[in-house]
Amino acid sequence: DACRFRHALVREALYDDLLPGERERLHVAAAEALTTSERLDEHVRWALLAHHWDAAGLPVKAYAASLNAADEAQKLHAYADAAAQYERALRLYDQLPDPGIAKFELLMRTATANDASHGGQRSIDLARAALREMELPGQDVSPEQRALVLERIGRYNWGKHDAAAAAAYEQAVTLLEGRPTSREQAFTRSALGQSLMLRNRYRESEQVLQQAIAIARAVGAGDVEAHALCSLGPVLVGTGRTDEGLATMRQAEQLAIRVGSDEEQCRVYTNLTHCLYLSARYDEAAQAAAEGIEVSIRNGYQRAYGQSVLGNWLMAMYCAGRWDDAVAVRADPRIRPGDPYQELRWLPLLLARGRDDEARPLIKQVLAETIHADDMQFRGQALLRAAELAARDGQWDEARANVAEVLTLAESGEDQYYRAQTYGLALRIEADRPAPSPTDVADRVASAAAAWGAALPAQLPEVRAWLADAAASHSQVHGRDTAESWSEVAAIWDEVGQPFRAAQARYRQADALLRARSRDEATALLREVLRAATSLGAAPLVTQVRQLAQRARVELAGALDAAAAPDPVAALNLTPRELDVLTLLAQGRTNRQIGEALFISEKTASVHVTNLLRKLGVPNRIEAAAIGQRVGL
Repeated sequence: DACRFRHALVREALYDDLLPGERERLHVAAAEALTTSERLDEHVRWALLAHHWDAAGLPVKAYAASLNAADEAQKLHAYADAAAQYERALRLYDQLPDPGIAKFELLMRTATANDASHGGQRSIDLARAALREMELPGQDVSPEQRALVLERIGRYNWGKHDAAAAAAYEQAVTLLEGRPTSREQAFTRSALGQSLMLRNRYRESEQVLQQAIAIARAVGAGDVEAHALCSLGPVLVGTGRTDEGLATMRQAEQLAIRVGSDEEQCRVYTNLTHCLYLSARYDEAAQAAAEGIEVSIRNGYQRAYGQSVLGNWLMAMYCAGRWDDAVAVRADPRIRPGDPYQELRWLPLLLARGRDDEARPLIKQVLAETIHADDMQFRGQALLRAAELAARDGQWDEARANVAEVLTLAESGEDQYYRAQTYGLALRIEADRPAPSPTDVADRVASAAAAWGAALPAQLPEVRAWLADAAASHSQVHGRDTAESWSEVAAIWDEVGQPFRAAQARYRQADALLRARSRDEATALLREVLRAATSLGAAPLVTQVRQLAQRARVELAGALDAAAAPDPVAALNLTPRELDVLTLLAQGRTNRQIGEALFISEKTASVHVTNLLRKLGVPNRIEAAAIGQRVGL
């Protein structure tokens, strides 16, 4: 019926003591028993059969079982298991008289499963091996088949933030020039358009994507059309056409659902949440991200897309000043940290809260991981965060050099969002440098920023704020900034919906007021900024405010005193048991861990969590955890 050893070491000792023939006979017996057992799910049966037939030294049976096991694993979105089974099949391939499929096809199946589960260099190596197999004499391979492999090589290189991706995408499209209209032709153009979008070459991208959409519609490839629309949305939003871009993203979402493409649905959530926070629609971005996380996990793409969606959620919460919510989101145990996309959107909060010891190794990590990238959202951001930390450390030349490198990247593309930030940070660095400091760099950057901003036909919400911030900082470099100019900057940040940036501008407004001898107005403003910074947990800004007040001999006592606020925990109107559950949720505990902590079953814990979500009026445990953290549980 069944056999189990009480301890793995006993099993290993007995297994090692068997003669080779004995081992093989036992593995055959186990495989035969598994074949007839009615107790096993198919994915378990085929995985065990592959192991036992392989250990029994029967490559034909092991190979067939490995392919079946991989197929079953993919149905469950267990891509790591699928990759392992395909790797076994690859190892056995050359021992078989008739493997049934071309080797390049097996290599690409392995690469695809590997990319969905692990990513990295292995996927690239497998795809390149497949391309070499295709080019061997006697292979009956069409240009369309080769083009699809080149597209994957581009995709896998982009996953490693390697600029080599661009060449592979372009090769794929070139290979199909002049060929009959096909799904492959539409898809390779869509992939090239995506690559151009990611490198902020929006005009080229829009043209290529429109071609891809037209071809996809002509051949009835709805999934490819959805892919192209999903890349076109960020192009439109990135050039300031936010309403048109978001409408395109919704169109991509509906089409992906209609054609049943799980991966494309996950990708839509990635790009939609990105577009929403670029459009300063932070609450919508958070809601879409919460949905996207669940969809990514359900479809087995928590690594490939879940990390990106979570990164966009973090940025939306950072911009909106919901920093405790961002901390709760980051604690979701289902989505591992470490991905550069996610870390680059976590770093602004670490720096704003003065958690420099945590930020420092992360910045080093993302700089190393994006060394071969040539885009703004990876390499540009990594350098901006490095510049910000260098300036805080008083390493002014290093900060200036990092920003100069970003400007070179920014000015070679058509990105608005990061380019405007770069101008703002560059001039902030120049304004904060100890005097006397030459103004030639600041003058050049300010002139370039003003000319660029004036030429934009449409601007993203943040762009106007950053350009105003940059202009005020340039005036400060020359000692000509005024309280009125900083008040205007703060008002723009208020309109955008970013309380931290608005507080920073008001701090500089207070500084200008003190220089103009308007002490009473400056004192009131500093108290307002201190309250805002303390509420956010923006420790460096709190320190700046207190230091400025000390230098100006301004009294801030009472700034944080207010009428006793109602107890936020009591305001939730929860029972003691519900408070216990919410506290554990705020710590990132699973239902099983909640049950263990409260001495109840996992099923009972699940019921408590469901009731708690309903009572709080939130769609998922992440938002419930955010509430728990916000009220101090």
